[in-house]
Amino acid sequence: MTVLEWIVHLAAAVACLAAPLPAAWAIAVRCGSRPGAAHLLLAMGCGWMLFAALAVVGCDLTGELSVPRILMIEGVLAFGGVRLLLRDRQRAALACASVRAAIVGVSAWSAPERLMLAALACAGAAALAGMVCTPTGDYDSWMYQLPQVAESIQKGTLEARQEQWLDKQTYERGILYYPGDWSAMFWLTTAPLGRDTLTLLPNLIAWLVLGLATRGLALRSGADRVAALTAAAVVMLMPLCGWNLHSAHVDLALGATLAAMLYFTGEGVAAGGWAERWFALALGGLLVGTKMSGIGMLAAPVLCAAWLWRGRRRAIGSREPLIAVLALGSLAVLGASWYVRNWLFTGNPLGFVAMHVVGIELPGVIDRAYIDQTNLLHAFDPLRAWHWWLLVASLAAFCAPVIACAVGAAPRMVEALRRSRDARALVAVALLLAWLYVAGPWSAKHAHDDDLSWWMGQQLRYTFGLWAVIAALAATAWSGPRAPRLAAVLVAVAAAAFPFCGYGWFITAPVALGCALLCAAVAIRTRMRMRIAWTSAALVGVVLLAAVPLADAWRWRQLDARGGGVSGFLARRLGPDEPVGFWGSHQSWLLYGRDLRRPVQYMEFDDCTDAPMLAWLMRVRGCRWVALGPKWRDFPPERYQLVEDHPDLFTREHGDPAVWGMCVYRLNDP
Repeated sequence: MTVLEWIVHLAAAVACLAAPLPAAWAIAVRCGSRPGAAHLLLAMGCGWMLFAALAVVGCDLTGELSVPRILMIEGVLAFGGVRLLLRDRQRAALACASVRAAIVGVSAWSAPERLMLAALACAGAAALAGMVCTPTGDYDSWMYQLPQVAESIQKGTLEARQEQWLDKQTYERGILYYPGDWSAMFWLTTAPLGRDTLTLLPNLIAWLVLGLATRGLALRSGADRVAALTAAAVVMLMPLCGWNLHSAHVDLALGATLAAMLYFTGEGVAAGGWAERWFALALGGLLVGTKMSGIGMLAAPVLCAAWLWRGRRRAIGSREPLIAVLALGSLAVLGASWYVRNWLFTGNPLGFVAMHVVGIELPGVIDRAYIDQTNLLHAFDPLRAWHWWLLVASLAAFCAPVIACAVGAAPRMVEALRRSRDARALVAVALLLAWLYVAGPWSAKHAHDDDLSWWMGQQLRYTFGLWAVIAALAATAWSGPRAPRLAAVLVAVAAAAFPFCGYGWFITAPVALGCALLCAAVAIRTRMRMRIAWTSAALVGVVLLAAVPLADAWRWRQLDARGGGVSGFLARRLGPDEPVGFWGSHQSWLLYGRDLRRPVQYMEFDDCTDAPMLAWLMRVRGCRWVALGPKWRDFPPERYQLVEDHPDLFTREHGDPAVWGMCVYRLNDP
């Protein structure tokens, strides 16, 4: 890619990412009468997620998903946001003044608060460096999540699926037809640039939303400012967050959406502005449209609203019908549209999950008996010490900061619940979310596994919303004169370990250390003029944009090294548009090429019994190159031998069957 092409693609990417900001800010400034800076930032983050997803999914529903069309739709969205801001300049000015006062007021914070804020800034910078400079090595991301993004870019629709899964009547088919709002976000950060350098940036937005929502829930429950900031910090600095920031899993986004929806539900019930009520309803569409388990999680904010609304009487305002219409529109586009697609494709809105609803049977290959084999409710044996060891070790490894905070708050929890109605509502929500996790699918193991294993630990990614609620409850009780010091120590320890909790620690750890030294050198308590602050931020932004090509080159080398050199080999030997086939691999992401243009075709080799049949199938599909293995550790060696024994038909160009990794073969000319 030439310098001019880089500039054009980078400009398109920046335009796509920035276009939802005016509309998000226009809605955020209408929150309440005088919202605080954290409230505004949370509303802006949620607004960006909602409007970005609405733009991409709406563009897809028009029948053509392309960069020019999304730029046109987002241009209209940005114009509407600017018009809204110009119509109410006074409110926008007050909101800007609130944010400016919050930034300047940091110098007046206590030392523990400034330390926690600096720790979060270092962790965020480290996470950004890690996700931009190093590729993910996550199993599921390489297997189907990132390939689905590449297929959507190539075929111009979010419904695109890799052929590996189209005819598989197994649970994988159910996985691959889940609602895809977060896949739409990954499309937005990938398609304009033409490569995956910025793909995971939405995870960073979700991470910030999760922290801000946790802080808001804590404040609503009666926590003081230091305790609320501690709650946000321990959730954001969990090792579980570090791992999921660097993967294409949607669970971090799901937990952030749920936490934000709980917060705005409380604000809406407490006679907040119409914007809070719109957020509370519209986020429901993003919740159920990100993953099917969001349907069950939707009961949490409903329960919270019902609990808080008891005994309240409030007249319906003039804007309530408009809010309902806007929220229902968001719910239809972001949530219902995916279930309609599932129904049209499978005859079941839930895809391949069999259900019996009021006498109506929805067909599917995933039934209750199958789910029961995979969850903790049925797989966990309380009489086995090994199961307890796995559970305790997994919780300690992935969620230690929140657990430490909750244990420290336990002695004062009863007193906190007595004085806070919101805290009692959060207890009911926590119990519901814990039950959904324990009784939900894949919380313990795969159905074909004989017993629990360490795999159970990474499945804790289903619990982000639960940990946000637990941290908020702990903050409500964990307040007092000694709390600031204890909080600072806890957050400092968690922040020191955070860069090592994800992929690319050799990048994130030095960045975190550098940011920590910078924070100490700048002396946070010094009052900076806003003009200097904004100028510095602009310069940092320009430097970061200029560093994107360098980060992309580094990222490509890392991806090639992790994939055993197959990506670099294909880049050297094949043109960017030449197709390549594969079979028996969970690493198909390595085959798409640097700019994601290469067609990647799944080869139906399962029923092929000899090499001539394999060659015939490849010629029919118009493919001269094929990558074999490895899907599992017990990849059948006879498949390699079948090809190796026919040098007249196939020539091995890359890899070694005796070594773990892909082997690439070229089909000889007839």
